[in-house]
Amino acid sequence: MVSSIWTSGSLVCRELLHNTFDLVTEEILMERIFCAFDRLCDGVIHLDEWVLGLSCFLRGTNEELIKFTFLIYDLNNDGFITREEMFQLL
Repeated sequence: MVSSIWTSGSLVCRELLHNTFDLVTEEILMERIFCAFDRLCDGVIHLDEWVLGLSCFLRGTNEELIKFTFLIYDLNNDGFITREEMFQLL
């Protein structure tokens, strides 16, 4: 199953995160987590992106976790989180 993470897109990633870490979240939040892992923004998570994403997600410093969370909430990637973006994900 792990080898299909970076070839099958966000559905497999979402299922893996849900089953492994018991994450129960809304569709939009899981999509944003996928995008945070997908550093190349090519719609797939490559092995190095998966390892770096999990490393930050599981063992990241406070600063790394803050940056990771910011990537998730900054829906239009403009470097700011608006009230609308925040409430869309809550």
